[in-house]
Amino acid sequence: MTMNNAVLISIKPKWCALIASGEKSMEVRKTGPKAERPFKCYIYCTKDGADSATQFLSGYVIGEFVCDWCEQYMPCRTDFAELSAGSLVKPKELYKYAKGKPLYGWHISDLKIYEEMKPLESLKRWEESGMWSHLVSITRPPRSWFYMEEVDE
Repeated sequence: MTMNNAVLISIKPKWCALIASGEKSMEVRKTGPKAERPFKCYIYCTKDGADSATQFLSGYVIGEFVCDWCEQYMPCRTDFAELSAGSLVKPKELYKYAKGKPLYGWHISDLKIYEEMKPLESLKRWEESGMWSHLVSITRPPRSWFYMEEVDE
């Protein structure tokens, strides 16, 4: 049995809309997963940053994508220019976010936006409890991302 073979990633509504439209092809994070590529990423749309146009997405899992590669980018002009092009985040903002450390670009492929958004609780992750592991419903979104169990549809 494969445990925690997917990722749940929290993304602000503005960026969710750009991912859903196909304009944004890379997500930026301070860390990269150790999962074997490719792996599935479920998109949780945060409540933070919602406006009237994106409020209906907030607080739900709106879709999924396959991360077929994840690359480390060093805080230099050429690396961050490349990361900026795919992520649509301005280089100035990338430098500010990085604070002198590398960033990771998670490539978005095979994007699937759900017709019906999923509540967070419909997803599962493995939790350790003493000597046992068991699947539990996810009740809190990740601050950035965490491993979870892939959903069978």
